[in-house]
Amino acid sequence: MGKRREFLSMMVIPLFCGTFLLLFLILPAEAGTEECGPIYEDTTWYQSNSPYTLTCTVTVDTAATLTIEPGTEVQLLGDDVDINVDGTLLAEGTEAQPIRFLNPDFGQYGGVIILAGSSESILDHVIVDGLGGSYTTDDTPAIKIWHSTPTIRNSAILNSKNAGIWIDRSATISDVEITNSGSYGVYIVDGAPYLMNSTISGSGQHSIYAGTGDVLGNMESNNVLESVLIGGSILESTTWRQNLDAPYPYLLEEFLAVIPGATLTIEPGTEVHLLGDDVDIFVDGTLFAEGTEAHPIRFLNPDPEQYGGILYLGGSDESILDHVIVDGLGGPYTSDDFSAIDIWHSSPTIRNSAILNSKNAGILINGSATISNVEITNSGSYGVYIVGGVPHLMNNTISGSGQHSIYAETGDVLGNMGSNNVLESVLVAGGSILESTIWRQNPDAPYPYILREYIVVEPEATLTIEPGTEVHLLDDDVDIYVDGILLAEGTETQPIRFLNPDPGQYGGILFLGGSGESILDHVIVDGLGSSYTSEDIPAIDIWNSTPIIRNSAILNSKNTGIAVYSSATIINNEFAGNNAYGLYYWGSGTLMAENNWWGDSSGPYHPTTNPDGAGDRVSDNVDYDPWIGSSFTPRYFLSSTELSFGDSITSLELTITQVGDVQLDWTIKEFSPWIEVTSPSGEPSDGNSFSGSGSETFTVYVDRSGLEEGTYSHQIYVMTNGGNNVIKVSLTVVDDTPPSAITDLTAHPGILSGSIDLSWTAPGDDGDAGTASAYIVRYSFSPITTETEWDLATDVPDEPTPEASGSQESMTIIDLTPDQEYYFSIRSLDDSNNLSLLSNVASATPETLRYVYLPIIAKNHSITYSSEKP
Repeated sequence: MGKRREFLSMMVIPLFCGTFLLLFLILPAEAGTEECGPIYEDTTWYQSNSPYTLTCTVTVDTAATLTIEPGTEVQLLGDDVDINVDGTLLAEGTEAQPIRFLNPDFGQYGGVIILAGSSESILDHVIVDGLGGSYTTDDTPAIKIWHSTPTIRNSAILNSKNAGIWIDRSATISDVEITNSGSYGVYIVDGAPYLMNSTISGSGQHSIYAGTGDVLGNMESNNVLESVLIGGSILESTTWRQNLDAPYPYLLEEFLAVIPGATLTIEPGTEVHLLGDDVDIFVDGTLFAEGTEAHPIRFLNPDPEQYGGILYLGGSDESILDHVIVDGLGGPYTSDDFSAIDIWHSSPTIRNSAILNSKNAGILINGSATISNVEITNSGSYGVYIVGGVPHLMNNTISGSGQHSIYAETGDVLGNMGSNNVLESVLVAGGSILESTIWRQNPDAPYPYILREYIVVEPEATLTIEPGTEVHLLDDDVDIYVDGILLAEGTETQPIRFLNPDPGQYGGILFLGGSGESILDHVIVDGLGSSYTSEDIPAIDIWNSTPIIRNSAILNSKNTGIAVYSSATIINNEFAGNNAYGLYYWGSGTLMAENNWWGDSSGPYHPTTNPDGAGDRVSDNVDYDPWIGSSFTPRYFLSSTELSFGDSITSLELTITQVGDVQLDWTIKEFSPWIEVTSPSGEPSDGNSFSGSGSETFTVYVDRSGLEEGTYSHQIYVMTNGGNNVIKVSLTVVDDTPPSAITDLTAHPGILSGSIDLSWTAPGDDGDAGTASAYIVRYSFSPITTETEWDLATDVPDEPTPEASGSQESMTIIDLTPDQEYYFSIRSLDDSNNLSLLSNVASATPETLRYVYLPIIAKNHSITYSSEKP
């Protein structure tokens, strides 16, 4: 069966003082057994015959059971020496007497391979140490489970040269420690193994590699891991679980697809890292990522040069993102059109979440998604980019976008947008409005709609614009063609405004044949029309239609204010500052235009009927008498529409100036925790807003305390009875707060000759808050109390990595000269390289080692020692 062997050992231990102690260790005769080849019948390996040395591969045949007694040691010596189990392996040790499988030679490889016939095998209270193949071309784990479902529990897989455990089936692994594996702690190719209450640390690659995302469905939430690497698609419903007491990330280095019919559920507190270029999560099944306020789920890719995101496809309607943070996803805003979240022909729900620092758009939508209570901040292009569909957008905050808060491919994709979003601006690209829609407005935080191309309200469609809305017609030849119905009905305190302040650009509102029921009420049309040269474009053109224009102001048209070719109701309006005519009638009858203000109390100018009129000019066939004797439209201007605080400015002034005699009533409001507005008129009425009238100068303060390093954007809303404005506010935060100085550094002679032990309390990242990034320790032969003395002192290598503020830190410095006094000082750095002040000075004198008690204990051919005297 095996060969018996006896051993005699002798060793010499040098001591420190130039002398030697010669110890003869005579070990008792120790039995050993050599094994090689197949096992065809039930066999037991007894502790009394331990250690068992395998000189070639041992194979447990299909019909055989190998039982190993507690306390037995099995040594796999030589290259490619394995235990192949195709029958049953019962290695059940105890806590006091574990079974050990060993191969300490790093140049050799071998392992325990559990094959298809071995599903009833058990490893319990087993230590597997030093097995596996080197992590190069050889793919040999310490334990390989192939088409089998064994149980491994209460065990330790240590120092594997490759993976700790390789799995291709649903093995059960519980209460197992897997430490210092050369590649992965557990490498899962297929199956859904049960992994419970295990600790995996110190892996060369990651704690777990999952060949596909659905092999983790039976992993419990009580494992202690460092990271999980995912590859491949999710074909079956699965859950990515998380240990909230010791959270670990899931890493994607290739795209992941949730196929139709499959559901991926991600537990609260999980982080998913999309690493590498073009790493996306394609959801054509269902993704349930439902975190909590205390434990949100995070999707991250912080590398600015990499791109990837979450793409919802047609089968993902039931997907939910709730209490999720999506940070740094998307593609660079150049030729690549990658959003952090892409929604195509689907209607998922995203709520109570944050989409931050997207490299392109935050969310791209081509479907009827529901987005509510979501913060979208610092997107590279647009916060939300709507291509098609009519998404539900409610109670969201979108700020700091590189372009605009929302991009709408057509004007009718905004019909389900609520009135409680906090935005900077909405860009409507143009095109036709084919279905009735509403451009809604937040009365507490009004934002503009911006047109860069013409839009058409088609017949049978109605565009309704809510009070307080501003519509900016920017760029040349941007017009609103109304062949359906336009209902722009503002109020006296919240008028609707149509603007184009650029004198070199032209555009206007054109009412065509189908627009007879259109209404402009409490509307301000300012700066529209074309330059009065060859282009004959008024601010408002009325063709074969009969709209109603009332209680409105037509101001500063680059050409004519209103041109009428058919008929219209024009009453109680204000015409002022229009370049050619205030009102021009092309018809042959009479156009009724009584009770309007024409810019001067003398009435409109007409060369024959009112040659002394100093107001805007009217054409023939206009009945303008009687007219209103004074203006009723408040006007104002702001000192600035952008406030940039840079990295050091803490306050700037903002002035609102009333123009003319009509009283300007205003409200200034902001929602940012780092912006404060003060007014000489008094305190804000509700904590974040001021209301008043006339001209006023405000002071705007920013508070950088508590903000992490970076660039921040928000807005101040100006709401007046003469129209609204949004003031963009930006600031830069630079971390200039160093860690606090260490004040309790102590030094004592160490146990080793020429060593000193230092100890201190960890500071924070900013003062005493957070965790510092690095320590710098220096010594000198004289006290270190000045910067010059610090610069001349000697650096100490291998300082420890800082722990959280308030933790007790220590290190031992060796190779010092005994009996020489040393002076030490320590400083810490934060992640912005802010350097703390000098610590207190600590001094000590290393000693020559005088005596250490070293009892020698021999066990299983290994020698250990203790430095403590019994």
